[in-house]
Amino acid sequence: MKFITFPFLFLIILNLLNYIQSQPIQNNFLDPRENDVALSLLQSVYNISTDNKIDICKFRGLFKCGQYDLYQPNIYSINYINLPQHKIGVNYIIQEDLTTFTHLSILKLSGGIQLSTSFFDNIYKLNNLTDININNQSQPISDNAKLPVSLKKVFFNYISVKLGNCWFEANITEFTIVRPQIGYGLPLRLLKTNDRLLKLNLPITYFYPNLPTGMGLYLLNLTYLEFGVFNDISSYQDYSNFSIPTFRRPFKKLEKFVVIFYNNRVETEYQIFNMTASFLNISTSLTTFQTVGLGFNIAPNTSFLDLSYLNPSFYLNIETCSLIEKCKNGCFRLPDGASLRTFGCSFNISLIDFKNISSIEIQYNNFPQQLPTNFNGSTLKNLIIQDSTITGSIPKSYCSIKSFKINNLKLDGEIPSCIQCLGGEKGSLMILPNQYLDFGYYVEPICKNFKINESLDKVFLVDTNGTIIYITGIDLGWNIKSNKNNVYFVIPNNKLAIEIPIGVGVNKSMNFTFGNTNIAKTLYYNYIPPIISYYSCFSDEYGFDRLVLYGSGFDYTGIGNILSINNFSITCFTDIESGTISFPFYEFFNHQLIEGESYDITLSVGGQKSNITTFFYFKSIGINNTSDKSIILNNIGGTLQLNGTFSTFNRSIVSVKINDVQMKVVDVTNTTLCIIYPPITQFNINFNKTGNYNNFKLIVNIGGHVYKTNVDYIYIPDTPENQNPIPERPEIIIPFPGTSIIPIPTSTPTPTLNNITTGGNITDKKNTTSGFGTMSGGGAPTTATSNNIF
Repeated sequence: MKFITFPFLFLIILNLLNYIQSQPIQNNFLDPRENDVALSLLQSVYNISTDNKIDICKFRGLFKCGQYDLYQPNIYSINYINLPQHKIGVNYIIQEDLTTFTHLSILKLSGGIQLSTSFFDNIYKLNNLTDININNQSQPISDNAKLPVSLKKVFFNYISVKLGNCWFEANITEFTIVRPQIGYGLPLRLLKTNDRLLKLNLPITYFYPNLPTGMGLYLLNLTYLEFGVFNDISSYQDYSNFSIPTFRRPFKKLEKFVVIFYNNRVETEYQIFNMTASFLNISTSLTTFQTVGLGFNIAPNTSFLDLSYLNPSFYLNIETCSLIEKCKNGCFRLPDGASLRTFGCSFNISLIDFKNISSIEIQYNNFPQQLPTNFNGSTLKNLIIQDSTITGSIPKSYCSIKSFKINNLKLDGEIPSCIQCLGGEKGSLMILPNQYLDFGYYVEPICKNFKINESLDKVFLVDTNGTIIYITGIDLGWNIKSNKNNVYFVIPNNKLAIEIPIGVGVNKSMNFTFGNTNIAKTLYYNYIPPIISYYSCFSDEYGFDRLVLYGSGFDYTGIGNILSINNFSITCFTDIESGTISFPFYEFFNHQLIEGESYDITLSVGGQKSNITTFFYFKSIGINNTSDKSIILNNIGGTLQLNGTFSTFNRSIVSVKINDVQMKVVDVTNTTLCIIYPPITQFNINFNKTGNYNNFKLIVNIGGHVYKTNVDYIYIPDTPENQNPIPERPEIIIPFPGTSIIPIPTSTPTPTLNNITTGGNITDKKNTTSGFGTMSGGGAPTTATSNNIF
């Protein structure tokens, strides 16, 4: 037996591989019908004669294929056709039936290769077609052409035919027309709403300057609109001036508007369009306007374009330099937080109204000048000026700009100390290359003026709900490092913000390092101790009576506040939204609180104690029979006795208000409350004493417990039965259950409310507060004396 040696076996395999590679790839994997149409296209368009042995799917990138039949995995279909121009100036109209390519998704035709009218009549059969890109189209397209649902992107370059409404009613999301020719046109008006079209590019020419009416009304979700304006007078013998269309009804969601002018840039040979501020009033959602080429001027009768009505953070991108190069003062006024970019425009930068601009980028400005200084450092956040004819020094005010780059200019003067602090390695990104004599890439950082104005040796007292501490100084830098990532610059180099988080307790600290100098600092702080300013009582939505504490220094971390009352303690939590502490009275029921008695309340938060607040306990207060009717008062003022549940004889803890005007409290018992109320003119000098006035708010506050009801002022004629014989003793007839006529004796002295302390010095252990203050339904406390009672 003879053995085949390894070298001999290797030669056999190598020859076999060479033979296989030398054989043409068979086309039996491509659908035969598609293969025939593809071969016909090669023959008719490019005069390429082939046989069926050629692999169409790999032929010069003109076709791409994919597998779509799960049951016939070896059968492929063409999904991509890209036919480039064959000969310049030679047109060819495709007569082949392209609907044979049932899986075709992208169709691109270049040069003079065109689609026939028949293709558009049958385009609906291409159910997978998503994108058509046609360089030249002069064959008519039916107004009634039915476009496939799958079609999303349409691009016409040179087009000399009219397009019907079907193009604005299909599922197309991006529709672009670039260079119209004589014969081009659009429908006069849109007829149906369209929420699919998002991006639209349309040309405007002297021979067809029109757009369909109703675009703003019917194109519901259009976000991008671009006009290509052909205003080159020298290109057309019969050129006549035209106007750029405007819209009667604005778009709803248009965000970006672009106008591009096409001309030869010779000023005497292109049409100028005067722009007014209202030109951009085309959408309430507009955030960007870009103009490119020569064509716009600010209208002669307009001193500047007032665009401040546009959306905040509006972006104006100007490459139509005639719009800005000829303005004399201000040029335009932008909305708050706006951004401005100019490219290739030579103008005086100082003429710009920087008032509302937060970011500006200027490139290739050849107008000789120095750096502008007419900006607001707190408003302007980003500044870029590059490749421009600007000389001189860098002003010190540039140190307050959050980010700036002034590169490739002709600066040759001084630079501010804030840049010297960075040195060449860091500062080069901001101000190099330029022509400075004393600053370069290898200059060492020198920061002689670094200074912090505030003393960091003290301990800061901060709110438990968090706060911001501001540190000011000179040459502090642009960046800072912190161990808690909550330190940042409000104004670079000048003002630093340190965010203190929510917390409680004392002996806290925060470390941070200034990036330009690597100087490290530590800020020490304590959280304020709890302070109870006052309290109130009310019934919640479930019918439970609750005690509410108002003040500061409460816990917001969720750990809780420790409340002590009558020798027992409970943990209660702060309501984040209102900043108050609230808990139900039933927490007290087992601790034998006596109605009408006073108790001392204190809080402990983070180990710190609050001031002592006096709390008066009542189960409830109320006025009889006021649930469905208002209490009646006399327009001329008088006295009023209310019957109900008041549970106290202590007049000093009683406050009564009508529409926030303090009343005089004459007397109070467990079941009665007597007050003096003012005339109607106390509330409004224009009120007539003979009129009737309803729904005044009466608020009774007893020891922080609040009761509310309505009172009405009415006219009661002066008769012997109801006149007051002595003006100092007013009285009133109260025809309502639960009230009675109370004449005030002449010997009764005029009552005054005691001054009420709310809060106090927490370091004074003897200091207390009566707690409830004089409030309107749990509102802010008011110190009341006889001087502010009507």
